[in-house]
Amino acid sequence: MFQKMLLVLDGSPGSPAAAEIALELARTYRAAVTALYIVDLGWRNLLGDEWISGEGVRRVFFRYMERELEKKARQVLAETARRGRNRRLQVDTALETGNPYRVLTSTCRELGPFDLVILPNPSGKPAEGAVKINVQKAARELGCPILIGPAL
Repeated sequence: MFQKMLLVLDGSPGSPAAAEIALELARTYRAAVTALYIVDLGWRNLLGDEWISGEGVRRVFFRYMERELEKKARQVLAETARRGRNRRLQVDTALETGNPYRVLTSTCRELGPFDLVILPNPSGKPAEGAVKINVQKAARELGCPILIGPAL
C-alpha cells in the first residue's frame, strides 16, 4: 500500500509519536522513509525594544539561535534514523529551513512523489520549534494522504 513515506519532524512533543507511527508503518509495508526536519525561521521577525540598541547584538543572537535549532534538528534526525535501523529500515534524513508550507511542498516535488505524509500533531501548548502547516491546503497540493500523529 505504501512504498514511499515522508515524515515531517519539528521540535514539538508530538514529533516522537509521529515518528513511531511512520516507522511502524514503514516496517509493516516495507516502505522507504524520508525524515524531514523543518526549522521555521519565523522567529527572525522578532522585533522589540531589546533590539534597538544594536544590530550586532541581533546578528549574534540570530547566529546562536540558528546553531541551536540546527543542533536540535540533527539530534532528532539521528535518533529517528537510529530507531529506523533498529527496525532494519533505511531512513533518509533532510534538514531544511524556511516557511514550513513551502519547505513541505518543495520537498515533495523534489524528492517525491510520496504515498503518505506524516505530520506531528500540533495540538496542545505551542512548543519550541513546532511548525504550523495548513493541512487542508497541503492536502490539495500534495495529492497524497496526510496522517497527523496522535494527540498528546
